[in-house]
Amino acid sequence: MAALSLTLFPRLSLSAESWLFDYTLDDRTLPFGELHNTLGMADLTLDTRPRLDLVAGYEDWSVLFASPASESLVPILARQQFAFAALAWQARIKNRLTMNIQGGGYENFVTSRPAYEGGAGISYRISRFLEVFGSGDYFNQSVLYNGASQEAVWGFNLWF
Repeated sequence: MAALSLTLFPRLSLSAESWLFDYTLDDRTLPFGELHNTLGMADLTLDTRPRLDLVAGYEDWSVLFASPASESLVPILARQQFAFAALAWQARIKNRLTMNIQGGGYENFVTSRPAYEGGAGISYRISRFLEVFGSGDYFNQSVLYNGASQEAVWGFNLWF
C-alpha cells in the first residue's frame, strides 16, 4: 500500500492511495486473484468541535482472477469505478474514548447504480502509542458484489 496526503489549508486536505491485495481461498491453498485499488479524495472540515467533515472523491478497483475457475467460486464484481461523498462526525466522549458516525453515497459508473452507506465506530486510546477500535457499516449496494452488505472491523493502531 502506498498513501500520500497533503494539507492545502488548515481545513482542506487531499489524499491518494493505492494498494494491491493477493487473495487466496481454502486456507491459502487456492489462488483467487489480485485486487488493485486506487482512490483520491478531498476532506473539508466544516466544524472542529465536534468535528464534522465533508469527504468526496473517486475510487477505481479491479480484480485480476487467477483463473476462470477461481472467478466462478466467489460472486465478486471484477471492476468498479465510483464517485463518493459523505459526512463524517467525530466527537470525544470521554478523555480517551472517541465516537464517529458517517453517512454517504456513491455513484457506480460501471453498474450505473447510485447507493448509500452508513456506519459508526468507537476508539479508545490506551496509551500514547496504542489505540483499539471497532466499527460497523451497512451498504445498501455493495461495491464488491450485487446486493447489500454489512461489515464489522476491529483492531488496533500503533502511533509513532
